Order: sequence, then C-alpha cells, then structure tokens
Amino acid sequence: MNPELEKKVIADLEKTGFPAEFQVRRTIYSHKGRWDSTGTMGYFDLDENKLRQVDVYAYMPCGDRVSSTQFTHTVWCLIIEVKKSDGGKPWVVLKERRDVIRDVLLWRQDLVAYSNLPAEWDKNFSWRVYENSFCKGLQWIGSGIHESFKSPSEFSRSYGAMVSVAKASEHFWREAKEVMNGQPSVTDDISQNPTRIMFFRPVLVLDGELLSAELNDTGTLTVSEIDMAPMYVGYKSASYTREKYRVDVVRMSALSSYLTTIERQHDAIRSAIIELGGLSGVSEAELIAGARPRRPSAEQSPAPYSSPAAGSESGEA
Repeated sequence: MNPELEKKVIADLEKTGFPAEFQVRRTIYSHKGRWDSTGTMGYFDLDENKLRQVDVYAYMPCGDRVSSTQFTHTVWCLIIEVKKSDGGKPWVVLKERRDVIRDVLLWRQDLVAYSNLPAEWDKNFSWRVYENSFCKGLQWIGSGIHESFKSPSEFSRSYGAMVSVAKASEHFWREAKEVMNGQPSVTDDISQNPTRIMFFRPVLVLDGELLSAELNDTGTLTVSEIDMAPMYVGYKSASYTREKYRVDVVRMSALSSYLTTIERQHDAIRSAIIELGGLSGVSEAELIAGARPRRPSAEQSPAPYSSPAAGSESGEA
C-alpha cells in the first residue's frame, strides 16, 4: 500500500468513532468465556420507518443443566452506542437526588422477556438485578447530560444516542417477547420446562471524560469525575409508548468493571433459577442420573422491597 494513502486512511478513520468501537469490542472479548459480540446490529426504527444500526451488540449466553437432557437458556444483552467527546470537552451527567433511587431503578424498568420461570419475576428476580448492579447504594439518577462547551444550536449527541439504544433495545425485546409468546411465564417443573430469559440493557459508552454535577446542601454547584451513571431517559412517540427508559452511561476506561457487574447480575439470576426450581445442591451427575427437583416455596426467597403502586410502566414480558 502507498504509505501516503495509508496515512490518509488512518487519519480519516480517526475522525470517526471506529477506533472507539474497536476498543469496546476488544474489552468485551477480553472477558474470555463470558461475552461475545456481533459488532454492528440492525434494528427497525418505527418512528423513522427505516433500518438503523447500533454500534455494538454484546451478549452473554449461559445454560445450566436441569435434567439429563434439558438446560436453561439465559442471555444478557448489552445494546451499545459508542460516542467520543473531544479533548477538554467532558460530558456532564446532571444528578437528580432520590432517596428512593432503589425503587426507581428496581421496579419495572428492565427490558426482560422470559418463559418458564420457577417463580414470579417481580417478587423473586428483579431485585437481584438491582442488588448486583453498580447502582446499589446510589441515591441519585442522571436526569440529563450536558455536553461541555457545545453550542446551544448544536444537536445533543448524548440524548440522540440514548434514544437510539433505547429504541434498539425495545426492538430486540419485542422480538424476544414474540418468540416466547404463548409460553407460560411460570412453571412448576424447570427440569421438564427449562427457563428461558432474554435481558436487554441500553448502554452508552463514552470515550472521553465523564463528570457529574449537582447542587450541594448549601446550594453550591459541585462537579466530580464518575465512571458510570444510571440514566432515566424520557422518550415517547406513537410507536414507542413506554415513556421512560433506563440507560447506563459508562466511561470507556470503566467498561471492563461494568461488564463484571453485569456478569454478577446474570450469575445471581442463574443461581436463583436453580434455587427456586428446587435443584440447589443437586450435582450434575445426579441430574444426568434422573434426579428430580425438590421444589421449595417461592416465599423462601422474598423480595426485600415492597412493590410500588400499581400502574407503573413495565418492560417485562
């Protein structure tokens, strides 16, 4: 290749988001044995009536033996948009203090499709997602992002990216829900009717500085560095009626740590399936030999938090 042409091509690529996307995929692949990625993935935007793409579709599939021939099938999916902020122009998450942030994040915000659970999702599973997330213990949620030193007339890249991954996640969730249509949500015997779960989380990865801003107790504006932020993104149209979406914003340098928390979430749900399905302590050899579930009552694993008032939005199948 002509060296001059090579320099021009590299310079052109560096103006785009491709190097950052390569880095995201490299980080995903570094978690060997857990994650895979398709790179870009298409989805149909119902508002614009056209096919669009997300930058990275990462997924973590797992199967746990529940009988001599049957396995569960649980998949955690991250729908990722990658953005780069120019040097010296950090993105600033606007914190909204919530004493009940746990409940805001916990109840009915997750895009999850499932069938043949050993117990109800709300009472026995959703709280485990929260308990094993980076959000546990936070008393704030991101209500918006300020792109430092951006002209007021410029389009908000952060909001557009969050809406894009929200739409994409909604698309894949609807597909999964359709696949499981007609299947029972709860079963009495996971050894005969193995659990299936598809969990989708919209994620915005920022290659650049990520800060947060809030007013302290004296009313003074304070700014600090952060690695991750749970965002509450409002969006509604004729085709997307959910109104509120949970989107995680993650700094590129913290992506590996973020993936570890997602792995912890997934493993907690897998363990709960086995426990509530009556197979806790049953070895693989025993399952192959035909051991049957010793099904406990679902009340043995109660949700530690009370459910909010009826009528809140649900992303569950």
